[in-house]
Amino acid sequence: SVPAPYVLSANNVRTVALRAGSEQQLVFENLKNPLLNLTKIDALDGTAIPGTVFSVQGLDNSSGGNWTTGTDGTVSERIEPGTYRITEVSVPAPYYLPENEADRVQTISLSAGDIRSLVFKDYRSPTLRIYKLDSVSGAPIEGAQFHVTYTRTGNIPDAPTTYDFGTLYTNADG
Repeated sequence: SVPAPYVLSANNVRTVALRAGSEQQLVFENLKNPLLNLTKIDALDGTAIPGTVFSVQGLDNSSGGNWTTGTDGTVSERIEPGTYRITEVSVPAPYYLPENEADRVQTISLSAGDIRSLVFKDYRSPTLRIYKLDSVSGAPIEGAQFHVTYTRTGNIPDAPTTYDFGTLYTNADG
């Protein structure tokens, strides 16, 4: 056995013949468990997105769990060698998860000694400001009612197809 974070080498058995008065030195080399770095960034400007949760699932072992990115938009862990399915589970507002599974899920195979990185990109939800003003005085009108529905125009392929925001009312600023 070897202490964490090392992996037992495949060449872990040696046969030695010792005779009276002789010395033998045996060296066993081991590699560390692979290091997996997950990074979450804004798809347009590349800024880090902290607080993103990923599900890391071992496909050929029982390793994994939920990992959350830190303030720098990354999370790094040493895990057992194997193949993993990494799924973006949640992202903080104002970002949204891509509709397309290929943009939310990546698979990677890791061997002992590997240091590998995966990058996930998300878009910000669009911002809409509606103002209701008196056409004569220009004063803001509080309580104006609007029903808002988003429909994708095709400009950003990862945007949701439609989203109903419901009925919204203007505040004292119109």
